[in-house]
Order: sequence, then structure tokens, then C-alpha cells
Amino acid sequence: MAAGKKESANVRRRLGGTLILLLSLAIGLALSVSFFHGPSIINTSDNYLYTDSAHNLLAGNFNDITGPLDERYILISGIALFYLLFGYSPASAAAFGVLCFLLTIVLIYFIGKELYSARAGMLAAFLYSFLPLAVIESSSVGDNVPMAFFATLSVFLAIKAASGNKNSGKYFALAGSETVIIIPIVLFVFLINIGKIKNNIKANTIYFLVGISIAAWLIFTLGAAKTGNPLSLVQASSDFYANAFAN
Repeated sequence: MAAGKKESANVRRRLGGTLILLLSLAIGLALSVSFFHGPSIINTSDNYLYTDSAHNLLAGNFNDITGPLDERYILISGIALFYLLFGYSPASAAAFGVLCFLLTIVLIYFIGKELYSARAGMLAAFLYSFLPLAVIESSSVGDNVPMAFFATLSVFLAIKAASGNKNSGKYFALAGSETVIIIPIVLFVFLINIGKIKNNIKANTIYFLVGISIAAWLIFTLGAAKTGNPLSLVQASSDFYANAFAN
């Protein structure tokens, strides 16, 4: 009888957590729609460059995409995907950013759950769902919200990798592929959890490096396909900032 009551209480807690997470997603989506503005001057001309690059990608003019902003392949591909699915419109252009915002809410819930408790995850996700900056930026067709999503994903994968469970190897590989985005934060997560991963540190390090190698290979391959220079992403970014500081 006691075991049955305990199991029933656990089911209610899980159901309550799921409902609060769904509520947080609903709030985030409703606010994104309420403050929707699509491509605009909120990010100066950046978002217009992203939408033009997505159009060029769908038109097969991949090599016409040049410059450091146009090297943001995931963002541009995400916008292009929604153009392909729903046609050209401000809503289609903004959909990828809104999706990243909603997925970040989910990741924040699971990070809080992993580090502390389900309640902590629910509270964190709920608070982020109406964070003004995230809400406003989510539909701006900028890169801030997608970058926040991938940074959060990196942290989540690093936490899962450092948990020391039997599936930690695959999380190390995935964390490695994401670490290219925020190397210092991911390495910090590993360092503070070194006690959990030291038993398999050699294998985990290999998995981690494999993930980094895969991400680097993708970056180099895309650069070579577009410009003939595997380091075009690094070169475009360094040239841009060098010119900016020079002027």
C-alpha cells in the first residue's frame, strides 16, 4: 500500500512537472507572437543579410554567400528550411528563432533537473519563458537566440557527459561537437565534475576529441565547398574585426 502511494505521488509530480513545462512553452510562444516583428532594424542590417542568404541558399547560389555574418550556416539553413516549408514571409523568417527560444526553455528545465531538482528546472524554465530580451529577440531573425540555444545545449551535453553514467561516452562526443561554440564553459563543467569522470577519463577524452574533430571537419568542408578555402570562416571573421578596429 505504501509503495503504491509513493508511486502515485511520483506520477503526480511528473505530471505536474510536464504541465508546468508545457505552460512555460505556451507562455513563451504567446509572448513571442505578441511581440512579433520579424526582420527589422532591431539588429541593424544583420537580419536582412540572414534572410537574403537563406534565399540565396534555396536558389542554389551558395557561393554568393560571403562575409562573417553569412558564415553562420546553421542559422541561415534554419531560416531556409522554414522558407522551404511555409514559403517566403516574415513569419517563416522568424520561425527558426522562435523554435530555438522554445527549445532553450526545454533545455533549461532539464539542466535545472540534472543539477538540482525537477522543481528547480520548472522554476528556471518558467522564468526564462518571459525573459524580456529573449522574448523580443526570438522573432527578430537575429543570431542571439539561436546562439543562446546552442550554448545552452552545449552546457546540457557537458552536464550529461560529466554525470558518469554508462552513456556518458556519446554525450562526451556530442559535447565535443558543441564545444566549438563555448569551449571555456564546457571545460569548466568538466573540471568541476572531474571526480565523476576520472575513472574513464582516457576513453571520455577520446570521445570528446572525436566530437570536436567532427565539428571542425564540417566547418572546414563547408568553407572549402563555398570558397575553396577550408579556413574561410576563421579568415572572414578575423578580417571583419581587423577592419572594424582599424577604422
